Amino acid sequence: MSSRGHLVLFRHGCAASYIIPILMYKRICTWRKLCEFLIIQNFIFRNCANQMGEQIDFLMPHFDQESDVLFVETPEEILVYSPNKEVEALREIICGRMQFDERVLQRVLDCGLDAESMCLLNDADLADIFPKTEIGLRIKFRERLSHWRQNEAPTLSPLSSNRSEMTSFEDFKNSEIAQNNLEEILNASPKGKNIINYHKENFFLLDSHREALIGIIVNYFTEKNECMAMKDIANFSEQIITLFPSENMRYYCNRREGKNPTGKLYDKATNVRRKHNKKREHILLDDTDLSSRKDSAPCTSDQNAVADKLWLAHNMEPWSEVVKKWNATIEIRQQDIFNRKVNIFTDWPLLKNSLGYTLIAIDFIAKYKDSANNLINEWPDFRRLIIPYMRDKIKDNASNNMLLMIDENVDSDSTDCIITLLMHSILKPPLISTGNTPNSKRFKWKPSICDAQNVTVLHCEYINDYQRRYDELKSKAMEKCTTLQPLILVIGEELKSLESYYIVFDGVLYKVPTFVRALAILFKLFHVFNLKYPIEAKFLYDFMEKYFFKFDCSVNSNLLLLINYLENAKKCLTKSAKCLSALLVILVDIIQNY
Repeated sequence: MSSRGHLVLFRHGCAASYIIPILMYKRICTWRKLCEFLIIQNFIFRNCANQMGEQIDFLMPHFDQESDVLFVETPEEILVYSPNKEVEALREIICGRMQFDERVLQRVLDCGLDAESMCLLNDADLADIFPKTEIGLRIKFRERLSHWRQNEAPTLSPLSSNRSEMTSFEDFKNSEIAQNNLEEILNASPKGKNIINYHKENFFLLDSHREALIGIIVNYFTEKNECMAMKDIANFSEQIITLFPSENMRYYCNRREGKNPTGKLYDKATNVRRKHNKKREHILLDDTDLSSRKDSAPCTSDQNAVADKLWLAHNMEPWSEVVKKWNATIEIRQQDIFNRKVNIFTDWPLLKNSLGYTLIAIDFIAKYKDSANNLINEWPDFRRLIIPYMRDKIKDNASNNMLLMIDENVDSDSTDCIITLLMHSILKPPLISTGNTPNSKRFKWKPSICDAQNVTVLHCEYINDYQRRYDELKSKAMEKCTTLQPLILVIGEELKSLESYYIVFDGVLYKVPTFVRALAILFKLFHVFNLKYPIEAKFLYDFMEKYFFKFDCSVNSNLLLLINYLENAKKCLTKSAKCLSALLVILVDIIQNY
């Protein structure tokens, strides 16, 4: 008998099934020493006898190493123990995937949950499982549960839940593309055969196998000079799950109601299709007049706007009039930025003014009105939630030393600067491939946490040190075939005692009152002038896009895990604030009545 079943009693050729206490089954599966069996045998096997309604004289149990089954012989029968399959599945999730101990597993079992229930748990359920005295454990469980659901939990096929949005597999199975068999495609290449053989031997795939699998599928279409349509992506995602049952369909294609799909196969196929479309557009552009390119840019014939632009080029006060005319010329300014024909500082010299950053904010509001102030408004709650997360997640010594600077004696601006720098310790920069070296090869390098921090915030003890340090950063960027993008300059003897804050943009310095204001303007600057993020710090800006400004963009799993933690923690914080507010109202009422 397999060791993964129920406790089975064999007696005179008959069999009956009994389930014993979960805690005891765990001990039996774990303990191998005979003396340990003797300690617990009376409790367990007498319990089984009581369930049968009779007394049994047990002999000494023994463990069969080959079959991995515990046998207990009696004068009339043999007891064979093996654990419950549902419990084993839940153990794999709680103790394996989520890395909790047996105490948490027992708590979940006591509440009558199983593997399917784990997919349906909500915040109210977690509050019942973990009381207020264990709120830390509840937060950890919620975070790991969210990560498990996102990456590993079984999911219904997107085709079955979104039939109104896309054609199901049955609807297009007779088409030529749908007839492509994944297993045949994989068997046609050595890499594909290796993937299949590895899964047969180990029952799972590594990340390297998944990347190779996606590459084989996309290359199959590329070689045929075709691009994968959405139905092809969904079809092959389903075939992957059928061929490799241990895989999660969300990893390859995750359909989301009202939003763009995500998933590695979807992203890869979409990128290839975009490159294909760009090549086709380039060919078409070669056969058309240059003016056709201007048709897609925002344009205006408003003579008043042109006159206002001319006024702005020669006047810088009164500032109220500057703001009025700046708002009136947003459209032609966007046209100048789109065409990139001129130096933006030449045509719009007011950007060099010390208050030029306020004009950048105006242009950002015109493009993203609903989210313009999100970062400044939400930063206080973010600061409160991210510091405990950093203390738990950050491991490297340099970052931990920086984290220790945050205490009650450090002002909020210095704290905000340190938090921004430490975000790179959580969202570590990826491997980067840029430019061409003299040998005509791509230059590849792995930025450090310090590299990402340096292109985000430049710290100088005195303002006179700025130009030298800035030139050093530009030289390093040129060596790595990159461009030094706008960044924040902070001045102070130490990070925990900062005095002033600037934005450095193409040699222009904007002095701003607070660090968070500087960070908000820096982000807006990239979007107003269509600039690329510094590649070393890309994950930080992706986080700001998704979490603060609510842009609809794809993010990696680490970033998504952080956002899920912050959103769940924010909900708990909001509920606590409401409870406290209600309590205060009650207390005030009691005092007044008293």
